[in-house]
Amino acid sequence: MRKLIILSFLLLSNAIALQAQEPVGIWLTEKKEAKVEIYQTSTGDYEGKIIWTKDQTEDSKRTIGQRILSTFKKKSKNTYEHGTINHLQQKKKYSGIITMISPNILKLRGYIGNPLFGISQTWTKVEE
Repeated sequence: MRKLIILSFLLLSNAIALQAQEPVGIWLTEKKEAKVEIYQTSTGDYEGKIIWTKDQTEDSKRTIGQRILSTFKKKSKNTYEHGTINHLQQKKKYSGIITMISPNILKLRGYIGNPLFGISQTWTKVEE
């Protein structure tokens, strides 16, 4: 009986892990310098805006509320593509891909042209 309960628990855990994961929520950037709220728009796209910065200078405070992720579209169960990353410090825009590693970890990849030549960051979900 005990083995049956453990097996049932493991199967349920795997089923939950295999469900589609969405990036909606508040995320701490890789260097822990900012929190970004990712939300789904009325058109079904995913966007993200800065809601907190570690640096409290006036320049950094001006970034709060600014959208840095836009037009990400769901491609597969855990991947969102065709997005744009607005790098405020560099004043540049990059193509982007969000890959959900787990419900609490996402990989954000920014690139120009080909994703193979991009740079990735790992963000961690913040408990709300």
